[in-house]
Amino acid sequence: MKRIVIAIVLLSSQLCMSQTIQVKVGESFADMEMQQTQTNVRPGWKIVDIQLKSTCTRYLWGGQSHQLTEDGFPAFRIEPGKNETLVQYAIIRLKTRNSYRALKKPLLTDNDYLRLEPTNFDIHADKEDGFIVSPRKEFSKGEYILVNLDQKPSSESGDYNVFPFQVP
Repeated sequence: MKRIVIAIVLLSSQLCMSQTIQVKVGESFADMEMQQTQTNVRPGWKIVDIQLKSTCTRYLWGGQSHQLTEDGFPAFRIEPGKNETLVQYAIIRLKTRNSYRALKKPLLTDNDYLRLEPTNFDIHADKEDGFIVSPRKEFSKGEYILVNLDQKPSSESGDYNVFPFQVP
């Protein structure tokens, strides 16, 4: 019963997200799959009455993203959700391991990120509420996520909803 309730809560939270993120593949745009980060907390040592700092790792399972871009200049179509702006979105590079991809630091804003601003990206209006965004500088080969930096964590452990992609 608990599993059913948890599944319903997770599905309803993803259905409430009204933003649309797509990446250009060939001549058309394809929807990007949203994933939720996972958290691994390793408690620190306790010596007498002193608790040493715990370590936290936020990661995505799998050695690489299923969403590939064509080159180092990926183009995105973004329709921000209600009460969101384009400037709230950013791209963060991930550390890669054999079986997962991790954020360098647990909090999104503590990582090095590239905000979707006119200084970093070419931005053009598309439709009524959408934007087509492409970087001014080429991305190096690797794993990245497109994320709303102002989002509230989606679970007790502080996980985030992100849109992963890979630059070949």
